[in-house]
Amino acid sequence: RFPHLAALPDALLDLYVAGGYGSNIGDVAGPDSARMFNPHPKTFADMYLDSWRLTRSPRFAWVLRHLVGTQGQASNEEWDQIGEDAEKTRNVALHNPSRVLGGFGLVALEEGVDSTDYRDKRCLTMRTGVGSGHAQPDSLDIQFYARGLRMLSDLGGRISGQYGKPTCMSTYVHNLVEVDEQSHCGGPRNSTGTAWVDAFKP
Repeated sequence: RFPHLAALPDALLDLYVAGGYGSNIGDVAGPDSARMFNPHPKTFADMYLDSWRLTRSPRFAWVLRHLVGTQGQASNEEWDQIGEDAEKTRNVALHNPSRVLGGFGLVALEEGVDSTDYRDKRCLTMRTGVGSGHAQPDSLDIQFYARGLRMLSDLGGRISGQYGKPTCMSTYVHNLVEVDEQSHCGGPRNSTGTAWVDAFKP
Protein backbone atom coordinates (compact mmCIF):
# COMPACT_ATOMS: atom_id res chain seq x y z
CA ARG A 1 0.00 0.00 0.00
CA PHE A 2 2.87 2.40 0.73
CA PRO A 3 5.75 1.63 -1.67
CA HIS A 4 7.72 4.78 -0.79
CA LEU A 5 7.80 3.83 2.87
CA ALA A 6 8.84 0.29 2.02
CA ALA A 7 11.71 1.65 -0.10
CA LEU A 8 12.91 4.11 2.56
CA PRO A 9 15.83 1.94 3.79
CA ASP A 10 17.33 2.09 0.30
CA ALA A 11 17.70 5.85 0.70
CA LEU A 12 19.84 5.29 3.80
CA LEU A 13 22.05 2.84 1.92
CA ASP A 14 22.50 5.41 -0.86
CA LEU A 15 24.21 7.75 1.63
CA TYR A 16 27.31 5.50 1.70
CA VAL A 17 29.92 6.61 -0.84
CA ALA A 18 33.33 5.36 -2.01
CA GLY A 19 32.78 1.86 -0.70
CA GLY A 20 31.39 2.67 2.73
CA TYR A 21 32.23 6.22 3.76
CA GLY A 22 29.51 8.44 5.17
CA SER A 23 28.72 11.32 2.81
CA ASN A 24 29.50 13.81 5.60
CA ILE A 25 26.58 16.10 4.96
CA GLY A 26 25.33 17.65 8.13
CA ASP A 27 26.54 19.69 11.03
CA VAL A 28 27.97 16.99 13.28
CA ALA A 29 30.50 15.21 11.08
CA GLY A 30 34.26 15.58 11.34
CA PRO A 31 36.22 16.11 8.09
CA ASP A 32 38.43 13.13 8.94
CA SER A 33 35.69 10.75 10.09
CA ALA A 34 36.54 7.10 9.48
CA ARG A 35 35.08 4.75 6.89
CA MET A 36 32.15 3.23 8.75
CA PHE A 37 28.42 2.71 8.59
CA ASN A 38 26.99 5.98 9.85
CA PRO A 39 24.19 5.71 10.65
CA HIS A 40 24.63 1.99 11.31
CA PRO A 41 21.76 -0.17 9.99
CA LYS A 42 21.40 -1.80 13.41
CA THR A 43 19.80 1.46 14.50
CA PHE A 44 16.98 0.73 12.03
CA ALA A 45 16.76 -3.06 12.46
CA ASP A 46 12.95 -3.12 12.68
CA MET A 47 12.61 -0.93 9.60
CA TYR A 48 14.86 -3.17 7.50
CA LEU A 49 13.04 -6.30 8.60
CA ASP A 50 9.59 -4.81 7.96
CA SER A 51 10.69 -3.48 4.56
CA TRP A 52 12.17 -6.85 3.60
CA ARG A 53 8.87 -8.50 4.51
CA LEU A 54 7.05 -6.08 2.21
CA THR A 55 9.48 -6.08 -0.72
CA ARG A 56 11.70 -9.17 -0.43
CA SER A 57 14.52 -6.85 -1.52
CA PRO A 58 17.88 -8.66 -1.70
CA ARG A 59 19.59 -5.43 -0.56
CA PHE A 60 17.56 -5.37 2.64
CA ALA A 61 18.19 -9.08 3.11
CA TRP A 62 21.93 -8.50 2.77
CA VAL A 63 21.82 -5.80 5.45
CA LEU A 64 19.84 -8.05 7.78
CA ARG A 65 22.11 -11.03 7.19
CA HIS A 66 25.50 -9.30 7.38
CA LEU A 67 25.02 -6.15 9.46
CA VAL A 68 21.92 -6.41 11.63
CA GLY A 69 21.39 -10.05 12.58
CA THR A 70 18.09 -11.48 13.74
CA GLN A 71 18.02 -9.87 17.19
CA GLY A 72 15.16 -12.28 17.96
CA GLN A 73 12.77 -10.55 15.54
CA ALA A 74 12.64 -12.85 12.52
CA SER A 75 11.28 -16.38 12.65
CA ASN A 76 13.48 -19.31 11.69
CA GLU A 77 11.64 -19.62 8.38
CA GLU A 78 12.11 -15.92 7.65
CA TRP A 79 15.79 -16.09 8.56
CA ASP A 80 16.30 -18.94 6.10
CA GLN A 81 14.59 -16.89 3.38
CA ILE A 82 16.64 -13.81 4.29
CA GLY A 83 19.79 -15.88 3.80
CA GLU A 84 18.62 -17.00 0.36
CA ASP A 85 17.67 -13.48 -0.70
CA ALA A 86 20.96 -12.03 0.57
CA GLU A 87 22.87 -14.33 -1.79
CA LYS A 88 21.24 -12.56 -4.76
CA THR A 89 23.14 -9.29 -4.28
CA ARG A 90 26.54 -7.87 -3.37
CA ASN A 91 27.79 -5.82 -0.43
CA VAL A 92 25.44 -2.84 -0.53
CA ALA A 93 28.05 -0.30 0.58
CA LEU A 94 30.91 -1.55 -1.61
CA HIS A 95 28.91 -1.57 -4.83
CA ASN A 96 26.81 1.60 -4.90
CA PRO A 97 26.52 3.06 -8.43
CA SER A 98 26.59 6.73 -9.41
CA ARG A 99 23.36 8.37 -8.31
CA VAL A 100 21.40 11.54 -7.57
CA LEU A 101 19.53 11.83 -4.28
CA GLY A 102 17.31 14.71 -5.32
CA GLY A 103 15.24 15.04 -2.18
CA PHE A 104 18.23 14.76 0.12
CA GLY A 105 20.54 16.89 -1.99
CA LEU A 106 23.54 14.75 -2.94
CA VAL A 107 25.14 13.72 -6.23
CA ALA A 108 27.70 10.90 -6.18
CA LEU A 109 29.89 9.96 -9.15
CA GLU A 110 31.35 6.53 -8.42
CA GLU A 111 34.21 4.66 -10.15
CA GLY A 112 35.42 1.16 -9.40
CA VAL A 113 31.91 0.01 -8.51
CA ASP A 114 32.63 -3.64 -9.29
CA SER A 115 35.75 -3.86 -7.13
CA THR A 116 35.46 -5.65 -3.78
CA ASP A 117 38.33 -3.54 -2.34
CA TYR A 118 37.25 -0.09 -1.20
CA ARG A 119 40.78 1.17 -1.91
CA ASP A 120 40.15 0.70 -5.63
CA LYS A 121 37.22 3.09 -5.62
CA ARG A 122 37.02 6.76 -6.56
CA CYS A 123 34.08 8.98 -5.76
CA LEU A 124 33.23 12.63 -6.26
CA THR A 125 30.27 14.04 -4.34
CA MET A 126 28.47 17.36 -4.58
CA ARG A 127 26.05 18.77 -2.05
CA THR A 128 22.96 20.09 -3.84
CA GLY A 129 20.46 20.31 -1.01
CA VAL A 130 19.25 23.25 1.02
CA GLY A 131 18.71 23.62 4.73
CA SER A 132 17.62 26.13 7.31
CA GLY A 133 18.19 26.39 11.02
CA HIS A 134 20.75 23.71 11.90
CA ALA A 135 22.52 24.21 8.57
CA GLN A 136 25.69 25.57 7.01
CA PRO A 137 26.49 27.39 3.75
CA ASP A 138 27.70 24.24 1.99
CA SER A 139 25.58 24.15 -1.18
CA LEU A 140 27.67 22.96 -4.15
CA ASP A 141 30.42 21.71 -1.83
CA ILE A 142 32.61 19.09 -3.56
CA GLN A 143 34.35 16.17 -1.84
CA PHE A 144 36.62 13.52 -3.34
CA TYR A 145 37.62 10.02 -2.22
CA ALA A 146 40.37 7.78 -3.67
CA ARG A 147 42.70 4.94 -2.59
CA GLY A 148 40.52 4.32 0.44
CA LEU A 149 41.04 7.85 1.78
CA ARG A 150 39.31 11.20 1.92
CA MET A 151 41.31 13.28 -0.56
CA LEU A 152 39.22 16.45 -0.49
CA SER A 153 36.99 16.84 2.53
CA ASP A 154 34.53 19.44 3.74
CA LEU A 155 36.42 21.14 6.57
CA GLY A 156 33.32 23.00 7.69
CA GLY A 157 31.87 20.10 9.64
CA ARG A 158 32.42 19.81 13.35
CA ILE A 159 32.51 17.21 16.07
CA SER A 160 29.51 17.71 18.36
CA GLY A 161 30.19 20.55 20.79
CA GLN A 162 33.47 21.55 19.13
CA TYR A 163 33.33 24.42 16.65
CA GLY A 164 36.40 24.93 14.54
CA LYS A 165 38.29 28.06 13.59
CA PRO A 166 37.38 29.63 11.23
CA THR A 167 33.73 29.18 11.86
CA CYS A 168 31.84 26.51 9.91
CA MET A 169 29.57 29.33 8.73
CA SER A 170 32.34 30.56 6.41
CA THR A 171 31.83 29.36 2.86
CA TYR A 172 35.49 28.81 2.00
CA VAL A 173 35.87 25.95 4.50
CA HIS A 174 33.17 24.13 2.48
CA ASN A 175 35.26 24.00 -0.74
CA LEU A 176 33.26 26.81 -2.38
CA VAL A 177 34.27 29.71 -4.61
CA GLU A 178 34.25 33.14 -2.98
CA VAL A 179 34.24 36.51 -4.72
CA ASP A 180 36.34 39.33 -3.24
CA GLU A 181 37.12 37.09 -0.25
CA GLN A 182 33.57 37.51 1.00
CA SER A 183 31.74 34.65 2.68
CA HIS A 184 28.28 34.12 1.30
CA CYS A 185 25.37 31.83 1.95
CA GLY A 186 22.59 33.12 -0.30
CA GLY A 187 20.05 33.14 2.51
CA PRO A 188 19.49 33.91 6.17
CA ARG A 189 22.05 32.95 8.79
CA ASN A 190 22.31 29.22 9.60
CA SER A 191 20.92 28.44 6.16
CA THR A 192 22.36 27.06 2.96
CA GLY A 193 22.11 28.84 -0.34
CA THR A 194 20.21 27.48 -3.32
CA ALA A 195 21.71 24.69 -5.40
CA TRP A 196 20.39 22.26 -7.95
CA VAL A 197 21.37 19.73 -10.60
CA ASP A 198 19.54 20.10 -13.92
CA ALA A 199 21.03 17.11 -15.74
CA PHE A 200 23.05 14.09 -14.74
CA LYS A 201 24.43 11.20 -16.73
CA PRO A 202 26.86 8.75 -15.04
